[in-house]
Amino acid sequence: MNKPIAFIILLSAFASAGASARAATQTQAKTSAAMAQAKDALITIGVKARLLATDMDTATSVGVHVNHGDVVLRGAVRDASEIPRLSDAASGVSGVRSVETRLTVDRALRPVSAQVADVALATEVEARLAAQTGINALSVKTASRDGHVTLSGGVHSASVKSLMISTAAQTPGVKSVADRLEVKP
Repeated sequence: MNKPIAFIILLSAFASAGASARAATQTQAKTSAAMAQAKDALITIGVKARLLATDMDTATSVGVHVNHGDVVLRGAVRDASEIPRLSDAASGVSGVRSVETRLTVDRALRPVSAQVADVALATEVEARLAAQTGINALSVKTASRDGHVTLSGGVHSASVKSLMISTAAQTPGVKSVADRLEVKP
């Protein structure tokens, strides 16, 4: 074989081997990155579960970010004493290397149970309004907070408005009704 051709073939073989090695290295790096992301996702799930088991109310107001096993907790808690409890809970998850808390105290933070009770009461009022006034209830928005219900929207008559306010006020659990209904004939 001609020496220059043999040299070109040998050079091509080395180039091919180098390209294959680079491709293998890139594939390995991508696989490694995907594995790290999967581990972080599992840690995130574990931390969220632990926070939920520690304190259901604050766990819903705390975000979890994980990067290579390092956890950052962000959000708000009702009381400063909750911060070390949540940090300890996160630290107990397998794979966690460190926990950084960037939590603030918000005494006005509402418990999940109160939020659920508000939604349930608003839903009950809406159901009673629909039963009493039928299609008229579709144009009315109902909101509730700690037993105080607000009705807003438009109704076609003063009598329908009066019936809605009375119906809402008679719903068990309602403490007061704020009337923001407008009569729109």
